[in-house]
Amino acid sequence: MRQVKKRNIRLKTDRFLVRTLRESDACKAIIEWLADDELMRNVNHKPERLTMLQLRRFIMSYDQATRLLLGIFDLEDEKPVGYYMIEMNTVQRRASFNVVIGDRDYWGQRIVLETRAVLMDYLFQFGAVDKLIGGPLARNFPAVFNYKAQGWKLEGLMKGHVLSANGQYRIDQYQFAMLKDDWQAIKTAGMQQNGLMDRGAKP
Repeated sequence: MRQVKKRNIRLKTDRFLVRTLRESDACKAIIEWLADDELMRNVNHKPERLTMLQLRRFIMSYDQATRLLLGIFDLEDEKPVGYYMIEMNTVQRRASFNVVIGDRDYWGQRIVLETRAVLMDYLFQFGAVDKLIGGPLARNFPAVFNYKAQGWKLEGLMKGHVLSANGQYRIDQYQFAMLKDDWQAIKTAGMQQNGLMDRGAKP
C-alpha cells in the first residue's frame, strides 16, 4: 500500500488561520473544550478533563496524513478558537469533516463557513479527494444549518445511526456531501462569499 505523507497545512482566510496542530499547541483552552459537556455533546464525544501530557498525546495520536487535526486561530493574535478533525480515505478518495468551535465569543460569526471553504479548496486540490462528507447529528442545528448554507447536498437522514457517548440512547445523523465538481461549479458561478452560499444566485 502506498504510504501517505504527513501534511503540514497552513491556510489563511480574511480573519482566521487554519493549520496543523502541533504538540506545542497544547493549552488550557483546548483542555477546557474537551471537558465541556455542551461542546462534546454536539460531536457525540464523552467530555473528559485531560492533563497537559494527555492532551499532547491526544494531538500526537493524529498521524496528520490520513487523520488530520487542525487548529483554527484568530489571525490577529493566533488565539485558538476551535479545531477540525478530518478523516481521509485515500482508497475511496474521500474525506469526512468534524469541527468544534470552542471559544464561545466566536459563536455566530460564520467561522465554520469561512474556514471550511479554504479547507475544501485545499483538499480538492492537494488532498487527492473527489468527495467530502459531513455527518452532523440531527440535533446539532447550527452544524446542519452551516452545511445547507454552504451548498452541501443532503444525502439522507440515518435514524438511530450512532450510539450516544454515554451509551444510553441512539441518535439520528444526517449525511451531507460535496463533490469536487459541484464545489468548483459553485465557485465558478460566484455563488459563495467566504464560504456562504448566495441563495439569490442561480446554479
